[in-house]
This record gives sequence, structure tokens and C-alpha cells, in this order.
Amino acid sequence: MVLFSKKLVKVSFNIDFILIKQLLKEAIPIAIASVFTVVYFKIDVLMLSFLRGDAEVGFYSAAYRLTDALVFLPSAFTTSTFPLMSKYFKDSFDSFSFAYARTFKYLFAAGLLIAVLVTFASEKIILTFYGPEYQKSVIALQILIWATAITFISVLISSTCVSSGNQQIISKTAILAAFLNVILNLILIPSTGYAGAAVATVLSVLGSMMFGLFWVHKNLLHESPLKGAISPIIGAVVISLLMILLRSYIDILFLSVVSVPVFAAVLYITGWIDSDDKNIFLNLFPTAHFNSKRF
Repeated sequence: MVLFSKKLVKVSFNIDFILIKQLLKEAIPIAIASVFTVVYFKIDVLMLSFLRGDAEVGFYSAAYRLTDALVFLPSAFTTSTFPLMSKYFKDSFDSFSFAYARTFKYLFAAGLLIAVLVTFASEKIILTFYGPEYQKSVIALQILIWATAITFISVLISSTCVSSGNQQIISKTAILAAFLNVILNLILIPSTGYAGAAVATVLSVLGSMMFGLFWVHKNLLHESPLKGAISPIIGAVVISLLMILLRSYIDILFLSVVSVPVFAAVLYITGWIDSDDKNIFLNLFPTAHFNSKRF
């Protein structure tokens, strides 16, 4: 078959240095970001082990594994929207801005809701998964879950930068996060142990996220980065008060389930859920649109 093909088509191989240069230009920032992300995710455990011992590493890692498992949610969401955002950035900047704004809204609200629920249910979660011997992991989980909530937005920022051809920004945010994490761990771990490591993680993620967020809104979107955030914050306050008042009388897991529709109701009442959101929902779930017409 190969000999026959060579008779019909003359095969030649040429090295396209221009293409290689372009590929390296786009890939190197992502590679740098990947390296520093690995450093960022691993360095806290190494420093905690060196400065405080393996026992505290165990308490910290138990909580970290639970929060890390939730990162797939924003990753899956942004992966599904990435092809559209790349296309919109080239063809229609208005559509690009719209897609970013909607994704920001949904991820911010979801991350905040999860963080509040896990904060209040942390003891129940730790005891269920690990048992009473890991009681000290509760405080680590209560802190680390906020790093996960921030990561919901960080993942969107990374996806937005790559889809718009600004890969160098994600390398800068990754370097910043790793640098902050090392410095804060050196300051906090000796005095506060695994709780300090958790706080360092939250502050590191927050710092790098704020840098990326303001860059995106200053250089790409030119609008307030807090747009769409007020209503979810109000909803978080409402369900927090609900849990504080009722957790002595009602099981915290049941209360967490009840808090979800309460949170959604606040979003609806405050106008956060608009006509565009309703249309998106109806397009995703056409049966709901069919049933609404019947009634």
C-alpha cells in the first residue's frame, strides 16, 4: 500500500519553523503556568511536614482532598464553554462578553453556595468520611472550602485568557499564587500549623484571582468585575442566618438541602435571574418549556 501510494503522491517532509515558533509562543506560558500550579498545590504539604510534622499533614490533607474533588465542577463547565468563547472572541465580541458574564454569574453563585453549605456542615462531613479521629480537620475544611470557591472564578479567568490569546496572564497568576503561598506558609505555619496553611492557600488563591480578574475586566471587558455578585452575596447571608438560627433544632444536612431553594429564591427576588437566564434554562431543558406551556 505504501509503495502504491508513493507512485501516486510524492511525499516530502519540511520543517515549518514559523509554525513551530507560533506553537511555542502559545504553549510556553501554559507550560509555565502548569509547572507553578503543581508547585503551588504541593508546596504547602511539604512545608507543613517540615515545619510541623506528619500528624498535621494528615489533618490538612484530609480536608484538602474533599475540597480538591470539587474543582472538577468549574473545570467541566469552562471546558464546555471554551470552544464557544474562542469562536466568539474572533467573530463577535458582544457574544464573547455575554458568554463570560453568564459563566461568571453561574460560577460565582455556585462557588459561594457550596462554600457556605460546606462551612456549616464541615463537622458532619469530616465525621462521615473520616471518623472522630479527624475532628481537627474540621477547621481546615471550613477554611479550604473558600479557596475552592475562589478557584471557581480562577478557572474561568484562565479559560478566558487562553480563549482570547492571552496565555501569558495565566502564567503570571500561577507564579503569583506560588510566590504568595510560599511566603504566607513561612509566616503562618510555624505559629498556627495546618490552619495557617489553609489560610495561606485561601489568600494565595485570592491574590492571584484578583490579579487575573482585574486584568480581564480592565483589558478585555471594561466593566465592573463585581457585576452579578451582589445578589449571591445577599443569598449567602440569608442562608447563613438561617443555618445559625436553626442548626440547633434541625439536622445540618437537611438544613443544607433546604437552603438551596432559599438561595435560589433570593436570586430570583433580587432580579439576578433575568430573561436571558430563563431562556438559557429553557434551551437546556426543553421539557420544562413544554410543561410550562401545558399549565
